Parts: sequence; structure tokens; C-alpha cells
Amino acid sequence: LGLDVNMGVFVLAIRRGAKVMIGPKDDERIFDGDILIVRGPIDGLNDLSRIASGEVKDLREVFGDEF
Repeated sequence: LGLDVNMGVFVLAIRRGAKVMIGPKDDERIFDGDILIVRGPIDGLNDLSRIASGEVKDLREVFGDEF
């Protein structure tokens, strides 16, 4: 998922309907309706929340021009 590298946020599990994926692989995609169990610094969690809610339209707002 790459959230750990970019925001310091680790996805511990993803709940997708009745299925729970513990320790998802780095290439796992996140879909609308997924519930994420995460840990990380408050700034990273806030950034993730802003991205997930659609508040952030351009990821460079969060990650800068190197993204």
C-alpha cells in the first residue's frame, strides 16, 4: 500500500464485507467501502483521513512535488 513509506501509517488489517485481511500485502488495493485498521503518527492518520474523504484532490498537497 505504500502508506508506511509516504506517511508513516501502517495498515494492520482491511475489512472488506465479511472478509478480513490481516497484514495486507504492499500491492493490495483499497476499495470504496473498505474499513482500514491502521496505526501511525497523528499527522499521517490525519493525512490519510483527508485523502480517503476526498478532501485532498492532488496528492502533492500531502506528499509534495516528489510524489
